[in-house]
Amino acid sequence: MSSKFVVIGGGAAGIAAARRLVDSGADVLLLEASGRIGGRAHSVRVGREALDLGCSWLHSADRNPWTRIALAEGFQIERTPAGWREQWHDLGFARADQDAFHRAYEQFSERAKAYANGPDRPLSDFIQPDNPWRPLIDAISGYANGANLGAVSLHDWAAYENAAGDDNWRLVEGYGTLIAAYGKRLPVRLDSPVSMIDHRGPRMRLVTPQGLVEADRVIVAVPTPIIADGDLKFDPPIDAKRDAAAALPLGLADKIFLGIRGDDYPRNAHLIGNPRVACTASYQIGYLGRPVVEAFFGGDCAEALEREGDLGAADFAIGELARLLGNDWRLRLQPLARTRWRAERFIRGSYSHARIGQAPQRGVLAAPHDDRIFFAGEACSASDFSTAHGAYETGIVAAEEALAADRRPRIVASMPLMTAPSTTSADAAIATTQSDPEPQSEAMPARAAKPRRPFLRRLFGWIWKGALVFVIVSVLWVGLYRFINPPFTFTMMGDVLHGQLITKQWMSIDRMDPNMPRAAIAGEDARFCLHDGFDFSALRQAYKRNQKGGRIRGGSTISQQTAKNVFLIQGGGYVRKGFEAWFTFLIEHLWGKRRIMEVYLNVAETGIGTYGANAGSIRYFGHDASRMSPTEAGRIAAVLPLPKKRAAIDPRGFVRRHGNALSRYVNVVRGSGLDSCVR
Repeated sequence: MSSKFVVIGGGAAGIAAARRLVDSGADVLLLEASGRIGGRAHSVRVGREALDLGCSWLHSADRNPWTRIALAEGFQIERTPAGWREQWHDLGFARADQDAFHRAYEQFSERAKAYANGPDRPLSDFIQPDNPWRPLIDAISGYANGANLGAVSLHDWAAYENAAGDDNWRLVEGYGTLIAAYGKRLPVRLDSPVSMIDHRGPRMRLVTPQGLVEADRVIVAVPTPIIADGDLKFDPPIDAKRDAAAALPLGLADKIFLGIRGDDYPRNAHLIGNPRVACTASYQIGYLGRPVVEAFFGGDCAEALEREGDLGAADFAIGELARLLGNDWRLRLQPLARTRWRAERFIRGSYSHARIGQAPQRGVLAAPHDDRIFFAGEACSASDFSTAHGAYETGIVAAEEALAADRRPRIVASMPLMTAPSTTSADAAIATTQSDPEPQSEAMPARAAKPRRPFLRRLFGWIWKGALVFVIVSVLWVGLYRFINPPFTFTMMGDVLHGQLITKQWMSIDRMDPNMPRAAIAGEDARFCLHDGFDFSALRQAYKRNQKGGRIRGGSTISQQTAKNVFLIQGGGYVRKGFEAWFTFLIEHLWGKRRIMEVYLNVAETGIGTYGANAGSIRYFGHDASRMSPTEAGRIAAVLPLPKKRAAIDPRGFVRRHGNALSRYVNVVRGSGLDSCVR
């Protein structure tokens, strides 16, 4: 069996990738190891109630793509607040104690964020061991990260916190129901775990229990333990992927669902079982008016309860609730369902967290291999890991990268065929003359004039020759600039012709402060190290924003901007865009990312008549770019889109806000490995 594209793993990421490929008209096959699609999104019906055994909240709902999909599919979205900061009727958790806890948590959070720019550390370093609220903060870490404070990376946590929104909504029909419905029309083979990807030959061969499947491009969207434990192997091995997966283990968060007998129960209530211990549950009672309790455990507590039988785990939850609601609730609560995600053969956990010092491994895991194997899943997201929308977005990115790689032309050199010389009429005449000793009295016939080709054929020939000359000259031009710094650009020439003095001072990327390329990535092209010159997702988003009216926004990557700045003029519309795409292709393949960033930061305009980050730093801050603070780098990056209208010194309004935001993102870029290609 064969398919042009094969997606391995039918969770949210795999479904998103397969849908994107199918929507593009590609030949796709989705291979899922288990007997259902959805992965860690799984809704079941117990009686009349839809229970989300896996993900259940539309986190960051205002920007969550599943929100848009739910609305398009006709699902009901419930926007009732979760109430996680409240204890219903203050049961077992006095109001004064709640206030003290919230203060302790805020202090812990602020202390951690203050250290986020330094070396990575475990979150446990930011709250004293004897703090009375440390156990509850440890429990919350279990809910949010699937792991307790001592196992959670500061850099990983900060990346998520900086990106997360405040809106958390639910789907009446179930999150898992939505994700499974989104993949319903896909070509899927269930019960088909892939144990090996043989990528030695021109086509890849995937080993499954049903036999071999051949593919040109493969998207791997499986949980990290499947790669780290060697259940999915690569031949030849790809050690970087296995190491990255091992650095991003799945934590554990489990649920126990209890049915409520009788009609007199709290609606949309939240309780913490015991706020003074780390092994306690977060309870949603009567959410959406349903007679159901959803108990949520995480971290070490969830690991311990997985070792308990069903009755033992249910007794733990019922005991905590009875101590708060009254002993009569023991008779009113009955077990409905529970999860044991660690025991799921093809999943083995709930959601990923980075080991200490390993947050950049998310970028390593997400990077394509050899333009043929692509990776997706929540663990590949730099900031939205542990969420279904993070998984979705990485699936879309992987599909776009696979499609772009498939469209990318292969340059194949060929030698012209040699042909034997043929005998022409002129040759025959010479031969006849040599064989006949008698001179010929007749005159030789005049040679017929060569007919003139039609104008259109001549025009086509001129165009073809011109295109060939352009290709050769452009390749040589770009190749030359791989080793020689561009002495000028057309933009500089335009300034000079208009009487404007220009200032530029080249600085190699080796000498430039790393904060500057990080700020440029944060402000101009967050996926610079991940794409091949064109970010189709950003282009599509820019198109959608521009369709709504208002200020026109572009979707150009740093590579495209470099191609334009170095080789082309600033105007020119779609014709210039076409040439820009060609030069972008050339610099991506002849220069590489590090050289592209170096040239970009030396030719980009950073003020009127000022070119390059080094000249801008000298102009605005009085020192060169070899030592720049995140704030300075962020302000120069904020100027780059409109250098003639913005100033990095004493900035105001948007430039100040945007520059300050970019200065904070500098460390996120570093911690997430988004600058790995320029280090």
